[in-house]
Amino acid sequence: MSLAFARRHTFAPRAARGFTLLEVVITVVLAVILVTIALPSFRELTIRSNVTTLTNSLVIALNSARAEAVRRGTLVELVPVSSTSWSGGWYIKADTNFNAGFATTIGTQSAAPSGYKICPLANGTGAPGTASSVIFDATGALRYATSVDVNIVRPDNKTALYRWISVSPSGEIKSQTYTSSSTAPTTCS
Repeated sequence: MSLAFARRHTFAPRAARGFTLLEVVITVVLAVILVTIALPSFRELTIRSNVTTLTNSLVIALNSARAEAVRRGTLVELVPVSSTSWSGGWYIKADTNFNAGFATTIGTQSAAPSGYKICPLANGTGAPGTASSVIFDATGALRYATSVDVNIVRPDNKTALYRWISVSPSGEIKSQTYTSSSTAPTTCS
């Protein structure tokens, strides 16, 4: 090594240096500010994700029930686990004995997260009322109702961000952001 280089660059070890109290306090304050800003966004992201998951699960179940009805050539129903609430989950059941007994369970869905509600309404069944089941016939069309509307209700009750699933008489299933066109209730058990 040249003597000129050694004179300009000394290789003496430096003393270890930590953080000052002021640096630590500023870092903690900035972290608190960032968390405070991010928390509402994270909560909204979680709510939207849960609504999307519930909507997709119900659309998949409706499509599965319709497809099974056509494949099996019999009635297939989507029925809530609890007789009082769709939010508790649902079954897909087939009438394999052709006696409207729906003895064969094809699939199940677990309950919605706490605070989320699934509010259905069947139309054309005499007087509109809560859909106790959605039944498809062997052609894939709705049976015992002219249409079914379902609202997926958020726990924060932001109506404009609800999801709406509609089933037409032919069995066609559509999902969209809630509009006032839905006949289903926005509150239910």
